[in-house]
Amino acid sequence: MTSRERVLSALDHREPDRVPIDFSGHRSSGVAAVVYPKLRECLGLPATTIRVDDPIQQLAIVDEDVLERFGVDTIEMGRGFALDEASWADWTLPDGTPCKMPARALPERREGEWVFRSATGRVIGRMPDGALFFEQSHWPFLEHDDPGHLSDAFAESMWTALRSPPGAPGLSAEDLSAGARRLRERSDRAIIGLFGGNLLETGQFLYRNDNFLMLLARELARVKIMLHCCAGVRTLLPHLIDAGLDAINPVQISCRGMDAAELKREFGKDLTFWGGGCDTREILPCGTPEQVRSHVREQVRILAPGGGFVFQQVHNIMANVPPDNIIAMFDAVRAP
Repeated sequence: MTSRERVLSALDHREPDRVPIDFSGHRSSGVAAVVYPKLRECLGLPATTIRVDDPIQQLAIVDEDVLERFGVDTIEMGRGFALDEASWADWTLPDGTPCKMPARALPERREGEWVFRSATGRVIGRMPDGALFFEQSHWPFLEHDDPGHLSDAFAESMWTALRSPPGAPGLSAEDLSAGARRLRERSDRAIIGLFGGNLLETGQFLYRNDNFLMLLARELARVKIMLHCCAGVRTLLPHLIDAGLDAINPVQISCRGMDAAELKREFGKDLTFWGGGCDTREILPCGTPEQVRSHVREQVRILAPGGGFVFQQVHNIMANVPPDNIIAMFDAVRAP
């Protein structure tokens, strides 16, 4: 199977030739930029320019050689854009590692912290010295009874003003289509769409929620719908399945009600579990490589039968994860 066929098979609840693997395909399956060069070194791969494609979460673009080494079956649509050097600017990660940041989303230094500003000059995100990612610092609807037009409010919110993936602002539908087409032509990986997001977030950004809720009531195209929603969401799953949901991510197995075996037994025939492959709260950062391997093998044993499973760790790989554990995790998926 090609990677694209493998992922589509899992989404159609047909068991593929092996478990499909997602790594950096979207904004909850990535890796912290500060650990990425250590991972490359541990793999024996040459040093490369570190590119931060998510300035807020400080996530690195994962290079082709790493994707190949781990047998990754996905790629983010953003990899089809910002291919010229003019789209990037020099920056330094919190641990002192040089990197490239999107030129249109370069943080500003002020005493004791880095900040992001909106186009109006308002500080909308902060990363104090010692922190490893940015936190939102302004909420338009919280501080103003009448923030003006909705688009004006979006421009003052960190998560919407700093668009990811990197690329020139103001891309037209034709530009997006052409970039996605070029990416598809040069890769047989399953392409994960641009917009990510959690419960209702994507539709709100694109359509406004009143329009989006109406769109949910009828089928528009032959597409697969994946929802990113952290935490214990088990009680929501029957309703989301009825609404047409195909896949849930990141399957936070450490939360109450999110036992993988119970989820697979109860919802496995209707829902693809895009995640739940490795606990990122305790096992991945704190376990030994053998504990990681054993844990991953068990998760794969539970979730893989009959399709309906794409391997992903539970959310992004954080800066405190030992590279040996990352390697043990991905190797265990392909040789359980």
